[in-house]
Amino acid sequence: MKSASVIIPSYKSKDTIIPVVSAVMGQETDVPFEVIVVESSNDGTAEMVRERFPEVKVIASKERLLGGAARNIGAEEASGELIYNLDADCIPEKDWLARMWQAHRDWDCAAVGGSLINGNPESLSSIACYIQETSDFYPSGRPRYMDNLGSGNVSYKAAVYRKHNGFDTDAVAYVDVLFHRRLHNAGEKLLFMPDIKVAHFHRTTLGDYLRHMKKRGRASVNARRKGLLPGASLARNPLIALLAAPILFARKGIVYPYRAFKAFPSESPRLAQALPYFYLGLAAWHYGFLSEVLVSRKDVR
Repeated sequence: MKSASVIIPSYKSKDTIIPVVSAVMGQETDVPFEVIVVESSNDGTAEMVRERFPEVKVIASKERLLGGAARNIGAEEASGELIYNLDADCIPEKDWLARMWQAHRDWDCAAVGGSLINGNPESLSSIACYIQETSDFYPSGRPRYMDNLGSGNVSYKAAVYRKHNGFDTDAVAYVDVLFHRRLHNAGEKLLFMPDIKVAHFHRTTLGDYLRHMKKRGRASVNARRKGLLPGASLARNPLIALLAAPILFARKGIVYPYRAFKAFPSESPRLAQALPYFYLGLAAWHYGFLSEVLVSRKDVR
């Protein structure tokens, strides 16, 4: 039995999966661990990983798996007492696994999450995406308990993961928020350790970034209709959503950049260059959100 199981869900990850798995296999740790890649692209990625890393367990699905379903399938096969989740576009630092392991022993918690750094800061679209998606998980501040952790850099006690039935399998996005809110509401403690870092790679072209933000805006409606996220009334009432949209846009448009400039003062010139991209992405997110509210009013049971 391995003490830790690292689960990597993969979909269309040919460009990043090998560096990610290489970084995991090269971890500097005495903790015995296994790596499980759950792949559903059907584009040769599974075979590529098997050939390069025969010691890695690869689960290949012929059907497209959403992130939550892929993680749960990996967890079913996991033998570790801790279950690590790492996205297929996130490269951990060399002491990532060991520091996660130690945090579970030093702190009273069911889950430990780390911070995200921007893996491709040369792109303004990537910086804009980083500002919009990662403001809660910057590598700054002290360790602290939170009600959410990032799915790309997190570990759970396996018993707790299974007790709460893992991630939602039908959510396109925000599966991490939904699961962590369930854990938090059940009284489980979620610890954020900002000095446990992974580099997350974001969209590098403006078109991909805007499409991604629109998709996340639409997905946030369905996530809110599950009743675990703030703003459930916005997702169910088109009039309220329309009236609130300018206020929410203005709030995010101030708060997210403020957090970024505070966390990375030395990078202020580059952050300022990315702000037009950020606001375009914020507009795309709200467009996706409002279009989903107006088109579909069915509550998620």
